[in-house]
Amino acid sequence: MKFKLFTLMSLLCLAFFSFGPKNGNYRYEMVNDKVIKRTDLTTNTYALYQKGKVILKFKTYLNVDTDGKHFGISKLDNIINDYNVSLSEERYKISESRKASFKNVKDIENVYTIKYDSNVDPYVLAEKIMEENSDVLEFADVDMVYEMDYIPNDPNTNAQYHIGKISSFGAWDFTKGDTNVVIGIVDSGSDLDHPDLAANIKYNYADPVNGIDDDNNGYIDDWRGWDFIGNGSAMDNDPNVFGNNCNHGSHVSGCASQVTDNGVHGAGIGFKCKLLISKHGDDDDFSGEGGTSLIYNSDQGIYYCTQMGVEVINCSFGSSFFSGTTNNMIQNAWANGVIVCASAGNQNTNAPRYPAAYDNAVSVAATNSADLKASFSNFHSSVDISAPGDGIVSTLWNDTYAAFSGTSMSSPVTAGTVALIRSKNPSWAPQQVVDRLKSTVDSIYHLNPSFVGLLGTGRVNALKAMTDMPIISILSSSSSDSLLGNNDKSFGINEQITIQLNMKNIWQGANDCSIRLTTTDPDVEIVKDSIYVGNIGAYSTFSTSLNNTFIVKAKPSCPFDKTVTFRLSASSSTYTDFNTSAINIKFRLGWVTHDVNNMLLSLTKDGAIGKKSEPYGNGLTIQGVTGNNIFEGGLMIANSNTKVMDNCRSSAAGNVSDTDFVGLTGYDLKRPGDYSSQDGRGFFNDNGAGSNKIGLEVDARSFAFSAATDANYIILRYRVRNTSGVNLTNLYAGTYIFFQPGGVIGNNTSTVNTESKLGYTFNSNVTLPYLGVSLLTEQTLNFKPINGTDIINGFTTDEKWQAMSNGVNSTPMGPGLNAIVVSAGPFNLNAGAETIVSFAILKGTTLVDLLANANLAKIKYGTINVGIQQISSVIPDKFDLSQNYPNPFNPSTVINFAIAKQTFATLNVYDITGRLVSQLVNQELQPGNYQYTWNGSSLSSGAYFYRLQTNEFTNTKRMLLVK
Repeated sequence: MKFKLFTLMSLLCLAFFSFGPKNGNYRYEMVNDKVIKRTDLTTNTYALYQKGKVILKFKTYLNVDTDGKHFGISKLDNIINDYNVSLSEERYKISESRKASFKNVKDIENVYTIKYDSNVDPYVLAEKIMEENSDVLEFADVDMVYEMDYIPNDPNTNAQYHIGKISSFGAWDFTKGDTNVVIGIVDSGSDLDHPDLAANIKYNYADPVNGIDDDNNGYIDDWRGWDFIGNGSAMDNDPNVFGNNCNHGSHVSGCASQVTDNGVHGAGIGFKCKLLISKHGDDDDFSGEGGTSLIYNSDQGIYYCTQMGVEVINCSFGSSFFSGTTNNMIQNAWANGVIVCASAGNQNTNAPRYPAAYDNAVSVAATNSADLKASFSNFHSSVDISAPGDGIVSTLWNDTYAAFSGTSMSSPVTAGTVALIRSKNPSWAPQQVVDRLKSTVDSIYHLNPSFVGLLGTGRVNALKAMTDMPIISILSSSSSDSLLGNNDKSFGINEQITIQLNMKNIWQGANDCSIRLTTTDPDVEIVKDSIYVGNIGAYSTFSTSLNNTFIVKAKPSCPFDKTVTFRLSASSSTYTDFNTSAINIKFRLGWVTHDVNNMLLSLTKDGAIGKKSEPYGNGLTIQGVTGNNIFEGGLMIANSNTKVMDNCRSSAAGNVSDTDFVGLTGYDLKRPGDYSSQDGRGFFNDNGAGSNKIGLEVDARSFAFSAATDANYIILRYRVRNTSGVNLTNLYAGTYIFFQPGGVIGNNTSTVNTESKLGYTFNSNVTLPYLGVSLLTEQTLNFKPINGTDIINGFTTDEKWQAMSNGVNSTPMGPGLNAIVVSAGPFNLNAGAETIVSFAILKGTTLVDLLANANLAKIKYGTINVGIQQISSVIPDKFDLSQNYPNPFNPSTVINFAIAKQTFATLNVYDITGRLVSQLVNQELQPGNYQYTWNGSSLSSGAYFYRLQTNEFTNTKRMLLVK
């Protein structure tokens, strides 16, 4: 018998393997004799759905008679004739008497299920039906099956800490729930005679057990709920649990509304609120995790609970895949005044979980007893709120109790809180209830800084949700360093930051109000912690002003990219510290964005250009051009195929960067700058490479110009110093840039113009900009285009080295995905010596325009005299190099020199053996008299030589450093 069953299952698997979506990126398995598992091999996520079923929603009501197999629509009937359809039936039933009061009836009447005997995958059939009938169908869908979001029998918790954590005791002083408020439990069933559940089970006295559908709702004798699976997969009126495999629903029931104040065991947040049990677990199914049942026909349970007039429905199950059918029922429930709470999932991933992520569903993440995100809980921008879900003790089948963990537990705790809000405020619309729920939380982001914005508004607080006092909701907030700081938006150490708030009182009014800002974070200081706002009317809005608002600053101990949570507490003549919200501010942002011309380019503290492979940096946006123009980029310095220092994409799979460069400071912007409209500067070294480091320190500078002629480029200047203690040879320094003109990553071509030392990328769409990198310093050019797919699959150290060190590859690459490496080298750098390598990031509307901008950048670079002071613009008669003064010196000396005409000039310092120790000037200079102040503090005492060299002039002089 076992062999025959195995053979049957194998044949079924093979049958489904032979069908599938057009791209072939899926694997099919049979979970049991009625459920297919379809795994997306590209994302490693999967969907569960019933075989032989497709759900159709028509755009209009089908006013036709059918034979139970056909719809009277020829092109649809022609398809289903080929698939041996055995039944077509309305999925939801609604009586004529209920239609008048039930909203969005078309969502109910226009949905049909077709059942067929062919082994064709329901996804394939649904796709085929939809493609050929989109004029009459709103969707064609599979019949989704869901998994429960819990982890059974946590042995470490033996008390109901969550009851106190969400302030249930205080909430019950305001309301203990209303027996007329009903929570729909769409789950695996429940233990209806459990001593801590029985008194809270909702009975439908309008439909006693007599074999007649007395209340005309389509379900015969549903006097205590309904079983949507039943014995032999036939629906019946007994939603009771008969085994451990369906224990989940019993536990969820107790989390929502375990009978309270009855002298038995523990409590449930819903207190007296009733439970309508809609059973979707199969007593004979053990195919879920840990031998549990899967959840079947849940959309029908949502509809059933909605039709029965519940106030809130709990769905502690989910999938990674969107279902039009389930979403349809969520929206129908909302339209009929019902709030759906759903679990955010237990995969510990930043991903949406359905049905929780649907619009008008409350998505609930899980926390532990310390208000930390539970280790298993999903986190995502679609999460609305968090609630305790780790080690929650509740009711089980056969009159027992246990601690379970999961978002399956946090969701019904939230649903029970919603039931209390509705008990106290029966006239409120669903949006009012959800607004109250989400606005009366306790902020937990100061405890969970890695999940800011991904755990909803905070952790449920039932007491606050019941309290009638002012509730100050923050509509928007902005933090700025423009008034008291340097306006580079990075919020550096000791820089005073103002916080402006737009707020609304979403409940009762208060007089003589003050708002106070607090934080427990030791890395920041609050300079101004309170403001007076006066009277706040109910439902009124108000704002702080720029000159009367909060002021904060980062302490020297504050690390880079530190997100700090600040709490706002309010007080008035009537209330003290009534509920407000929390805000989050990121200090010492490790990247800034030039914003004074057409090129809005981000640069990071550790050498990335535009952005890293991770979401760090804003990339490159261009005025008048839609989209981000840099996918990723950064500086690379190398001297072998095993020693490449960079923070560009690594060889590992995924969006991961190498971490060789370490920021020694933030990257700061100064506007106006000393040398341009906006100067940028940062320092970093290669200590992140550990024992494999070369031994380098980089002084990174950037220059942006606002004049129209110079608005289409940004200059990057890197002074590279050898800190290794040994002489370095065969060095290369360059930029890796993955351009995407106009945000388009495909159909791009990359090539080089050697005359302008310019590597560039352009798209086959001529309306998109040309983007390039030009080498500005007089060093040997290297260039290589690289296949973008190869980079995304992992950019190895050897690939980086080959791209930097193999001369100029002038063969264009594309159209397609591609990036470029533009580098300078080889060059040598003696111990303690420095050199300068400079580039320009450019854009042009055409290649001619791009080349013109490259020439403008080259000319402008010659005017950026970093470290040089032009002491006279009078054109000297001749080139000259003066003796330094003072001489001897310690540790600084001044070198004067004269440039008689525009020329490329170098000013270098050498030791007594002729080794280069510092490159002071390496650029085009305009005619004039110049002064350079050189600091020799990093060198030992002794004689040194400095040399000025141009095309027409060379002179060397001796100087003496005495320490």
